Amino acid sequence: MILLELLVGSQDRSTALKNQSSDWTGSFLPDNYKIGEIIDPRIGSDYPVDAATKIVTLIQRCTNRDKKKRPLMQEVLDALNYIAGIRS
Repeated sequence: MILLELLVGSQDRSTALKNQSSDWTGSFLPDNYKIGEIIDPRIGSDYPVDAATKIVTLIQRCTNRDKKKRPLMQEVLDALNYIAGIRS
């Protein structure tokens, strides 16, 4: 949830996204979402889209309804380190 709030910019916006779907834990975003529509508007367009997309994927994995399908913390750390290395 912290990653989601960092990505979208506030707890209020993350709550709104979660409320768009009755089963937000598995996939709280519609299939046809555009990263620019959910990302914190204060970031503008100065970010690698690939990195933002991978963060969304990581968020979805971390909030999977099936606890067994959620990544281990080491996997989360590895994914974040990989994402941090992505450049435009």
